[in-house]
Amino acid sequence: MTALVNPIHSAILVGITDEKTPQFFEDVPNDDGGFQIIAGCTSTESDAQLADDVFNILHRAAMACPFSNADRHLVDKVFEQFEASFKDDSPR
Repeated sequence: MTALVNPIHSAILVGITDEKTPQFFEDVPNDDGGFQIIAGCTSTESDAQLADDVFNILHRAAMACPFSNADRHLVDKVFEQFEASFKDDSPR
């Protein structure tokens, strides 16, 4: 298990909508201790492409969170590890 060194939010909340373009990415104010993003996604090519797009949005949202440098490194490392297994397991 990976634990943050300097946690500043209780959660990272990511809303993904097909009502916005894939370029849409916005920080949403949150008064409950979370860091919140809403992002657009319109992948309809395949389930595998949609999964890739969602993974990339989640990674981008995590990297947009104002982590300390040590925590940013930890979070990025988790995504790198998950991406390797995700890509290996995804049918193409």
